[in-house]
Amino acid sequence: DFFGVRPTFGAERNAISFSHAELEVPLANGGLAIAEEYEKRMIQKIAAIDTTNLPLRIHAYIAAELPRRPLSKEVVADHFAMSVKTLQNKLAKSGTSYQKLLDQTRRELSEMYLSFPEVTLAQIADMLGYSDASNFCRAYKRWTGELPRSKDQLNALELR
Repeated sequence: DFFGVRPTFGAERNAISFSHAELEVPLANGGLAIAEEYEKRMIQKIAAIDTTNLPLRIHAYIAAELPRRPLSKEVVADHFAMSVKTLQNKLAKSGTSYQKLLDQTRRELSEMYLSFPEVTLAQIADMLGYSDASNFCRAYKRWTGELPRSKDQLNALELR
């Protein structure tokens, strides 16, 4: 209904086609605004999947809160109404740690933020809780083995 077509079942392939001109039309609400809304909704869905899975709940909480404010073990433990020691013990029993969950969430969020060319590395670093872009770049290189943007993108950013 949204696209104004009826699906055909039993077709040779599954596809939706858009012309280049249609793909160039800017989104009505702006790319980053849509991404932020999508992120919030996905975090809510993830948190609702399994309320007994503490690492998953912590991951969802970090993803929701990290772009808004710095998160420490103490803040996260307080949110889940437990001591830092209890948090560490429960995560260890699950085979993970606060730092692993924080790094995993930062990496996932960074991939999403990097898909928006208008967002600077400094902004991404800030949203992920890094003190500056160089610290974020080092962490990203540790995760992926490469810089967060291609050399061409970095050169273009330097020229601005």
